[in-house]
Amino acid sequence: MKLATQKTYYLFIIYFPIFVLVGISFYYVTNYAIHEEYDKILYHKKRFLLKQLYTSDSIIKYQNFSDNMIFISKSNSPLSFSEKINDTLIYDQSEGKYLKYRQIHFTQKVREHYYNIFCRRLLVEIESLPGPMIVLTIFLYGILFIALLFFNRWASDRVWKPFFATLNTLRKYTLKQNDSIFLPKTNIDEFNQLNVAIGIMMNRIKNDFYLLKEFTENTSHELQTPLAVIKSKLELLMQADDLTDLQYKYINASLASVHKLSKLNDSLGLLVKIENSQFDNSEKIEVCKLIDSKLFNYEDLIQIKSIQVIKEEYHTLEIMMNSILADILFENLINNAIKHNIANGKIIINVNTNEINISNTGSELTVEPSSLFQRFSKSNSQSFGLGLSIVKEICIQNHIDISYGYKKHSNMHSIKIRFQI
Repeated sequence: MKLATQKTYYLFIIYFPIFVLVGISFYYVTNYAIHEEYDKILYHKKRFLLKQLYTSDSIIKYQNFSDNMIFISKSNSPLSFSEKINDTLIYDQSEGKYLKYRQIHFTQKVREHYYNIFCRRLLVEIESLPGPMIVLTIFLYGILFIALLFFNRWASDRVWKPFFATLNTLRKYTLKQNDSIFLPKTNIDEFNQLNVAIGIMMNRIKNDFYLLKEFTENTSHELQTPLAVIKSKLELLMQADDLTDLQYKYINASLASVHKLSKLNDSLGLLVKIENSQFDNSEKIEVCKLIDSKLFNYEDLIQIKSIQVIKEEYHTLEIMMNSILADILFENLINNAIKHNIANGKIIINVNTNEINISNTGSELTVEPSSLFQRFSKSNSQSFGLGLSIVKEICIQNHIDISYGYKKHSNMHSIKIRFQI
């Protein structure tokens, strides 16, 4: 979820109950205010009626024409009733329904008589208010709520614009660029501080990158000479006539170790170059021809292990890729299928319009399949070395999907690579 979307979601969660509570509170506060105003009017009418009664009781006759607004009854005996103000419903014959009134009920002694008085005011005008009031309130709050969300989204886009500009610059920046990263100054202090910190960090990373690159290149270069000297001396020593079988065996083992160390040095240097994206130039590669050339190079080894090579589907496939990396990719894939195969095993190759599947027979894995592409992973005490890790890194650098599969019933291991064509 994007930051702006998540922020809008949280604002909705916060604003919505607030608006609902404010709307409900507004209705009750308004209703209370209206009742208070009506009470003032009724008290005013009470004082008016008492004033009229002290003058003359002719006001009693007026109640017949007051449409239930005034009701006065006279009594000669005392009335014990405290003053009360409340809402009441009175049936109106002309309307054919009950109408709501606000009324004040009190008793008063005037001269020799006691009066029981009801003074009312029709609440029809506020009785019809809740429906329209609620609709209008919801409508206004809805517009306000939507406006706040849109304004918040617009403000967020403007505020976060420098951040996305920085993010876009970081995505495009590569360590191979000689110039330093440039992050424009903004009018937001926090983003300026972030850009300064990123600039410092990127300079450190760039310095470390070049130091590591130089160290790797120097180490690889410096190791080649002593390894070549050791190898040549061991080869000369093997030509001596007075060697015993045990000495010959030791020299041969040392020579094999030197060869392995030399190959490991070359592989590590190659892996660093691939990770640093030092292979840029791309050209058209015919995959089937490249695979055929690799099979031809390993023809003797294939015959020694009596491996059957089967090309089930062999369609023409051309890809745009650096020729050196393509050669290393298929070199390692074919070598892996032969090296980890069994005697009288099979290699099945499928080349389709955008994917290649190379399968081979072999022993069941004793490690997680995901660890196959890690450096020096082992299965059945046998190391996979750097071959598949180089394959994985080449695929990452060239945006190629790679996956591993295993069919237990046929003991077939398969590596599938899919090109984005």
